[in-house]
Amino acid sequence: MNTDKNKLGFESLVELCEQTQTELKKKAARFVDIALVVCNWLFGWYIEKFERVGVERAELYGKKLMTQLSKEFTSRLGKGVSRRSLNQFCCFYQCYKEIGQTVSAQSLQLSDIKM
Repeated sequence: MNTDKNKLGFESLVELCEQTQTELKKKAARFVDIALVVCNWLFGWYIEKFERVGVERAELYGKKLMTQLSKEFTSRLGKGVSRRSLNQFCCFYQCYKEIGQTVSAQSLQLSDIKM
């Protein structure tokens, strides 16, 4: 039995698709924001760990570690990893050391990332 309530009109179809796209775009943007925060935090953590226990620390520290890292990352990853950004990642990590447990437990599966 087909009633008017069961029929999906053209306008309803368009609205449904529009609402779906809008909502999923918001969710995707939110996930990207979370992923970037985690990435930046991890960069800071990796750098601090390297500086603390890295064998090459003394050699690279005198040669401006952040400048060397920035050059290497830019050649491998492209734009967006400047010396200034790396310093900010380290500061971010220092300010929010506790974020690691919270973010990994709630938002992302970090099991594929070597720590």
